[in-house]
Amino acid sequence: MKYSWRRRAWIRSLILFLSLECSTCFGSSPSDTSGRSPAASQLINLTEERFHDLSAAEAKLVEAVADGTDADCTKFTGKDRTIRSDLLSWLCVNPGAAAQITSQGVSILGAEIEGVLNLEWTKISFPLRTRQCVFTGAIILRNSRLAVLDLEDTSAKAIEGEGLIAEYGVFLRHGFRAEGGVDLRNARDVLASTQSYCSSSAVTISVESISVMRSSIRWMW
Repeated sequence: MKYSWRRRAWIRSLILFLSLECSTCFGSSPSDTSGRSPAASQLINLTEERFHDLSAAEAKLVEAVADGTDADCTKFTGKDRTIRSDLLSWLCVNPGAAAQITSQGVSILGAEIEGVLNLEWTKISFPLRTRQCVFTGAIILRNSRLAVLDLEDTSAKAIEGEGLIAEYGVFLRHGFRAEGGVDLRNARDVLASTQSYCSSSAVTISVESISVMRSSIRWMW
């Protein structure tokens, strides 16, 4: 009993030491204070090494693709609503970035994608979806291989998709618009809505709503 108080003091000191060590080893890192998941924080850090000064929409996109959720940008305004097209294409094709995107793929709501989105000769194994978005440039998909392309209530300068392979479909619907038309000549495995048809010079696409016409495509309403 002579040394019991010393023993108790030593035990308290040991507990305090261990608690401090544990908080250092397992505590929150600076990136965790944002409320992001570890996967999202990791992809944000990788993206910021390549692109600086991410807009709110770009940060939302990176976080969403890592977590398998929609990148809802409808509350953003001005530059905060803008996603650079080269950042979007980099996420899709850079091996380190694409490996961190979940099977839910890319799903963007209410953003403006700035510049030409060039995905020519790329292979993308996850879905690409947009709703209520504006592409300020063309979408280049020549000789690309996609899982699915779904553009709903979205506008683009044009879609250049000659030789495109879309394994599970191309959906252009609910007010989709393309000023320069949609070129899907020689595309394969293209499906829209309920019908798939391909030939060497034309694609017939069954759609719910579309406002583009081009001589190389026959639309079925």
